Amino acid sequence: MNSKHLNNRFDFASYDIASEAVEIKRDHGIRVKRMNVSGLNIEQLDILNPDNIYNKRVGRYSLIDNSKDMSIESLKEAFKTALNSFIKKWHLKKSSALLLGIGNKNYAPDALGPEVSSRINASLDKKRKKILSLSPGVFAQTGIDCASLAKAVIKEEDIDYVIAIDSLVTHKLNRLNKVIQISDGGIAPGSGIGNRRKELSQDYLKVPVISIGVATVVNKASIIKDFIDSYNIDRASYRMLSEGISDLKKDEYFTSNDIDYKVEILADVISSVINDLYK
Repeated sequence: MNSKHLNNRFDFASYDIASEAVEIKRDHGIRVKRMNVSGLNIEQLDILNPDNIYNKRVGRYSLIDNSKDMSIESLKEAFKTALNSFIKKWHLKKSSALLLGIGNKNYAPDALGPEVSSRINASLDKKRKKILSLSPGVFAQTGIDCASLAKAVIKEEDIDYVIAIDSLVTHKLNRLNKVIQISDGGIAPGSGIGNRRKELSQDYLKVPVISIGVATVVNKASIIKDFIDSYNIDRASYRMLSEGISDLKKDEYFTSNDIDYKVEILADVISSVINDLYK
């Protein structure tokens, strides 16, 4: 019995990274484009059908793969190219933005959003395009929903679009701290770990939302599944593994020992490219 039969043992309700859902089963309502920029691969998925098996909103999802550990400058160039495709798609070159740094600054795997927010050079000149930066904290600490706060700021400050920065969960160990995903499909903070909040989406905020995320944690069950999938499993081994898998906690996650350092580097890459847009 091949290990592929273990797939139904892993009931992942949602995939932060869109391409990981696509790997499970192909959908003709998804258009795929691949490119290479400065040695980094970029996979662009355009999800065209709202009724898709991945439970993803219609929109574009671009994944920048830095598994080869290219230079910081190369990563910046690839990220800039991918981000500009969204700016062009929504005609936002001369528009004003609200950057939301989502996450908990006191917990390294969830600190990417606040770290990026702290590095943004806010511009307040009403005669030209501007960017405002806000890190609203997490609901458990503030009791304030991020999307509700963003909606109020958008109305008060006449904002044209939102850039939301958040940490993501990956189901692939080799993607930990190695991929940046950009999307305009909207996000629900906390959804990757089963703590879903009100969505940051165009439907709710009435302006385009470009979300940027990095996979900073990996699901424990995913690590085991990847290992099992790399072998052909006989019936006796399958039975033993099945018993062990049934005892797994699906809400356990891992990160890297150097996550503080990784977040610092990634926050610098993302913030420097965004700051260049608003010089």
